[in-house]
Amino acid sequence: NTKKIYDICVLAHISNRKGHLNFIEKIYEMKKIIPKIKVIFIGTNLLKNKIESSINYFGLSENIILKGYQTNVENFLLQSKILVLPSKIGEGLPTAIIEGLSKKLPIVAYDIDGNKEVIIDKFNGFLVDKNKDNMIEKVLKILQDDKIYNFLRKNSQAYLLKEFTNHIFYKKHNNYFEYD
Repeated sequence: NTKKIYDICVLAHISNRKGHLNFIEKIYEMKKIIPKIKVIFIGTNLLKNKIESSINYFGLSENIILKGYQTNVENFLLQSKILVLPSKIGEGLPTAIIEGLSKKLPIVAYDIDGNKEVIIDKFNGFLVDKNKDNMIEKVLKILQDDKIYNFLRKNSQAYLLKEFTNHIFYKKHNNYFEYD
């Protein structure tokens, strides 16, 4: 079992639509409860100085690591406790979530198109209502409760294998296109 270095991994290019700036404020709030919280952002930084300024403004330079674009994210995922996708804008099937599930990571993401195709709320992660926006509460619940963490972790890869193996995926795809 790989040692967990990071509490949270955010796997997405850094842009306005991906929600990193909003999430930095949430990390600031979580730091009040978990002072040594470690978060890794993996992805091309399209916001450049804006992201570093925000990290510095909230005093989070010891808590947030910017890794930039990585060709191999497997080790970062294995070294992380959970995967968070802070985007509030829907977009197809998020490969970051599938990669996270494949490494047994509980997922926390907003309840938007795409995310709800792969996250079963309270089973392999948490879906966050974007109006209520209780992401902090959901993340802390996983990080502070080993029972919840282990339950979600156990189910994450199992669900992925059950629903997204090539055979099942092709079967669902073909059923969709069958005509009477």
